[in-house]
Amino acid sequence: MQLELFSRSPTNHRNGNSILFVHGAYHAAWCWEEHFLDYFANSGYFAYALSLRGHGNSERSKSPQVGFDEYLVDIDRTVQQLGYQTILVGHSLGGMHARVVTPGNPELNGLGCIREVLVGQKIRYLEEIVAWSKPISFEYLIREASMPIRDYGSRLELTSASNGGTDIIWTSHYDIPIPIVGLYMKNQYEVAFRQILQNTSHLFDA
Repeated sequence: MQLELFSRSPTNHRNGNSILFVHGAYHAAWCWEEHFLDYFANSGYFAYALSLRGHGNSERSKSPQVGFDEYLVDIDRTVQQLGYQTILVGHSLGGMHARVVTPGNPELNGLGCIREVLVGQKIRYLEEIVAWSKPISFEYLIREASMPIRDYGSRLELTSASNGGTDIIWTSHYDIPIPIVGLYMKNQYEVAFRQILQNTSHLFDA
């Protein structure tokens, strides 16, 4: 399995550790390149960023069922190859767990990708990526959910912030067609989405 690995070497090796950065969903090693690799290399670390299988320019898995077990293999092999005492830095969506049901094109999480998403203990849904423009935006539709929902689509847009970080605009349009009970369910969805945003708000800071 050939995996994409970005690297930066320190000018003066003042630290005995290396740092391996691992991306989250809809990303690849490129998300660490601008603000992180050079900064930590200049601070005396060997800095690396890994693209997990099916992401970036890494090789795609032959199996359509790809999950955290396979990604852990990618990380473990990379750490062993580095040969240094490695600090692992990764980001995800906090309480969200996701697995690819159908791979997208041209990347695993690209256009046409269908993912099963679990948010905490209450919400499960299948989302399909219906528009994908890396690294600017993507759109998805909820095709199936544990709660009744009429989904009209969601869109995430990433733009450069004035402080050097990244602003994320997440827009979702949906109805829950159950009187009274629907209000409670809608509140549960909104609480879950707020938790996701709170857990990811720091990931794109410079």
